[in-house]
Amino acid sequence: MRKHRASLLLAASLFLAHDAPVHGRSLIHRTPSALPDRASGNCNQLEALEFLVSFEVRDSAADRRRVSSDAPARRPVAAAGIVCLRGDEVLLVRRGAAPLEGHWSLPGGRIEWGEHAADAALRELKEETGCEARLIGLVDVVDGLLNQSKAAEDELPWAHYVLIDYAAVWVSGEPRAADDAREARFFEHAEIDALGLWRETVRIIDAARAMAKAG
Repeated sequence: MRKHRASLLLAASLFLAHDAPVHGRSLIHRTPSALPDRASGNCNQLEALEFLVSFEVRDSAADRRRVSSDAPARRPVAAAGIVCLRGDEVLLVRRGAAPLEGHWSLPGGRIEWGEHAADAALRELKEETGCEARLIGLVDVVDGLLNQSKAAEDELPWAHYVLIDYAAVWVSGEPRAADDAREARFFEHAEIDALGLWRETVRIIDAARAMAKAG
């Protein structure tokens, strides 16, 4: 406990010495009365520590949010997706739950702790559609950044998924929706444009088709 307190006090001292921006964002404008008084010597280390762990930052929309020492860290979520091809058809699912409820997408989901990404892709395919497939390669890794519908360009997303997408050839099973999928079915190439898919999903499907033809 004593070592932990000493480390925090050292961090406070360094903060006072450098007054650096936090996480790429500048501190909000502070009046002299709001700051620990370094020049007069009226600021002790505990006051500096309190200031360090409880301050306000300005986000891109000028909204102010309280940042505290016990705020949960936000980290990207690793997920695996799969482009399951049966001839010229591709298997898609319509989501039955947030964040993409009602939208068509590739089968896929979060990678479990200790699970290989490729195994996760095949597992999600089986759970969501009842189909089995053989992987033929890794297509790409895509960042899925979910923003508010009219979010400013520099606003932080409310969710961040790292999507590891594989190409696969259908082996067995007829699509039947399960897990968080509302529907599951194969689509012809000519039907894809009308589905309103995310442009990255369309790109991944096209790349998987090219991989299958070259394979």
